[in-house]
Amino acid sequence: MSCIIIALDAFASDALEAFDHQRSLYKALADTHRIVVLSLHPKREEVRWFLRREHYRYDMILNRTEESVLDDVAWKVAEVRAVKAMGWPVDYYLDVDPAAIRGVFADGTASLLLVHRLARPQWLPDKREQRSWSELIDFVEEQTVRQAAAPDDGPPKPWEQAVVP
Repeated sequence: MSCIIIALDAFASDALEAFDHQRSLYKALADTHRIVVLSLHPKREEVRWFLRREHYRYDMILNRTEESVLDDVAWKVAEVRAVKAMGWPVDYYLDVDPAAIRGVFADGTASLLLVHRLARPQWLPDKREQRSWSELIDFVEEQTVRQAAAPDDGPPKPWEQAVVP
């Protein structure tokens, strides 16, 4: 049976309070995989207590101790390598840290970045004033004219089509 490595940051806050919106993802993955939990929280018993309280099943907990000389990202990448070295096939690594995702993915492990759409400032709507309807119509017509004036490059490429045949 293969495993999934989950960084506890993706399912709990620093104070070990659960994120409810992640529970359905956990349930979907836990039914078919072993679960390895990586925790930056230094107290292992508190992590165990949190997982039991929230009814999260796990097969292994790896927590970063205060004696660790690695930074958070390097520690996470090293622990994923250690799990793979133990012979456990790793299907996915889930985390909220893009740097850790990048490091684990660079080692050849499929990685999922869990980020709420409102957590990234560039995804938030800007604060400019609303445009009038006539201004929007003018903008759409201008784009249509530009597209009609563009030279025809032949048949559309598969990645340019709305639906891939």
